[in-house]
Amino acid sequence: MSAAVGALREAGCDVVLCTGAYQGCAAFVRSARDAGFAVPISNVSFVGSDAMLALLIKHGRAMGRDYTRALINSQVVPSYDDSSLPGVAEYRTLMDKHNPAMPEAIRDGGYTPQRHSFISLEGYINARVIVEGLRRMGANASRPGFRQALESLRGLDLGIGAPLTFTSDRHQGLDSVYFTRVDGERWVPVADWSAAVKA
Repeated sequence: MSAAVGALREAGCDVVLCTGAYQGCAAFVRSARDAGFAVPISNVSFVGSDAMLALLIKHGRAMGRDYTRALINSQVVPSYDDSSLPGVAEYRTLMDKHNPAMPEAIRDGGYTPQRHSFISLEGYINARVIVEGLRRMGANASRPGFRQALESLRGLDLGIGAPLTFTSDRHQGLDSVYFTRVDGERWVPVADWSAAVKA
């Protein structure tokens, strides 16, 4: 990643927005910080925030450096630690109660699943939406009926502080974006932007 870091640094970038999988984005962050390129680096939720953070923490411990300063990630769901939101509290209760295990056939020995994460909270919310669509469709299940049931969702309260709405020409149910930064080796909501982007 040193060539990309060098090009962006030479261009005078004040901020870098990365879009990619966690390994590549972590490699970019590592290369940028090793080169002294201390601008804020932001990743979109697709990155796999927790997996990327684990790589950066592991590398940071090995190198005796902090690779997580001025690192911002967007999320499409609120913090999985925000139990003040009823939907998040319910998600955490159900995850703790059922403690779902990853099937052995797809387990990656290099990855340690987390009990709570942005990814599993997003999956939980998706499942709740699917269940509501199935409930509205009733006993006569069909593909067109399921689509129609989903497109009838208006202001659905999932307990996450943002109502979900679908229509026949709107298939993005939620519009909120949540920004997170690293504090104490965990992603936390950005409350103070000046502190979050400080290198």
